[in-house]
Amino acid sequence: MNHIPRFFYKAFGVTLALSCAFPLLGQHKPSARPNRFAASPFDTSLSTLPPFYVGQDASAVFAALQAHRASFSKSEYETSAAFAERLDAFTANRAVIGMRPSDLFAFSVKPEISYDADASELKVTIAGDYLSSPLNVAWSSLSVPVGSYVGSNAFGVKKLIHKVKRTNLNLSVDTPDWFLASYTKRVRYGVSPGFVLPVNAADAERFSQTLRVLLVGSLRAPFVTRDIGGSEPTITDPVDLTTIEQTVHVQLRAVWLYDVRTGSVVAKFDAPRFERDWPVRATLSCSACSAVGLDVELDGTNNSDMMLGWTSTEPAYLHAKTQIRLSMTTYVRSEPELEVTSKGQRVPWSCTSKYSYGSARNCSLTITAASQ
Repeated sequence: MNHIPRFFYKAFGVTLALSCAFPLLGQHKPSARPNRFAASPFDTSLSTLPPFYVGQDASAVFAALQAHRASFSKSEYETSAAFAERLDAFTANRAVIGMRPSDLFAFSVKPEISYDADASELKVTIAGDYLSSPLNVAWSSLSVPVGSYVGSNAFGVKKLIHKVKRTNLNLSVDTPDWFLASYTKRVRYGVSPGFVLPVNAADAERFSQTLRVLLVGSLRAPFVTRDIGGSEPTITDPVDLTTIEQTVHVQLRAVWLYDVRTGSVVAKFDAPRFERDWPVRATLSCSACSAVGLDVELDGTNNSDMMLGWTSTEPAYLHAKTQIRLSMTTYVRSEPELEVTSKGQRVPWSCTSKYSYGSARNCSLTITAASQ
C-alpha cells in the first residue's frame, strides 16, 4: 500500500493540506497565494483599507533580508563606527521588496478571537496566552515530508520513521508602552492578554471569520534570524522532525484591527492614542519587594493581582486613565524600599504610624491626571 504524504501550509491562521505520491516530493509546492501583497510603504493616515488587504509578504521580506545579510552583519575586523555607517547606508537602500528597512511595513495576521456575550466584549489575541517581550507572532508554517527510514529502539523494536522538515516564519515584535497599555489592560491572574473591544453579538460572529490584525512598523536590527532545531522520533511518535525558525524583527509603530472583507478599520492603537487615553503613568522599582504588601488601584479598580510575578529585578509600569493609587503596610521603621517615578521624577511616599508601638506603618500614594 502506498503511503500518501501531505504538505501542510499555514498562513494567516489557515491550514491547507495538499496530497501527492512520494516520487513527486521534489516537484510539488504549496499553492501560491495571489499576488496581492502591498509593494509600497504603509500610510497611517488612511481611514479605511482596500477590501482583502493583507499588507506586505513577510516571506518575501525575510528572503530579501537574508540575501543582504552581509550588508548588516558586523565583521570582527570592522570598527563600530564603520559598521554603523554601513548599516545606515543599508537602511536607506530600497533593498527589501523595493522598500527601505526604515519604511513602514504592514503585516496581516489572523488572531485568536473569543467573545463574552454577557459583557458584550470581544477579545483579540495575537500570540496565545503567553506574553513575552519581544512578542513572537506566527505568520506562516510549512511542513514537508522528506523521506522515511526504518529505525529501532534499544530493545530492538523497529518502526517506520517519517522525516519531516517544518519551516516556521515568525514576526518578532517589540512591545512599547502604548502596546502593553491596550493589550494587557484587562490582564488578571490566570487570564490571557488581548485587545478587548465592545462588540454586539452579530458583529462578533462576523468578526470571528473576518477580523485581522495589522502589525505596522519598520524593520529593526538584527532584521532577520534563522535557527534550526527539531525532535527525535520515538516508537509512539515515529516522526524525525527538523524545525527551521525564520524570524523577521519589527519595531512596532501601530496596530490596526480591521475587517479583511470590507477593509473597514475597527480600532487603531499607537503612541498618540496612548498619550490621549492613558495620561496617568507611574513606574515602580523595589529592591526588597518580598517584604512589602502592596495594594494597587488603577482608575478605582483594585489591581493587586496584576503585581503577581513582578520581580525586583525589573520595574513595573502602571498606566491609568484618571488615577493610580498605591498603598501598603510595612513593618520596618525605615522608609520602604519602593521607588515610584512619574514622568521621570521621583514621587515621595506618605507614611504614618498605625499602632502605638510603631512597628507597623501605612504608606499611601495617589497620582492623578491633574498631578501629572
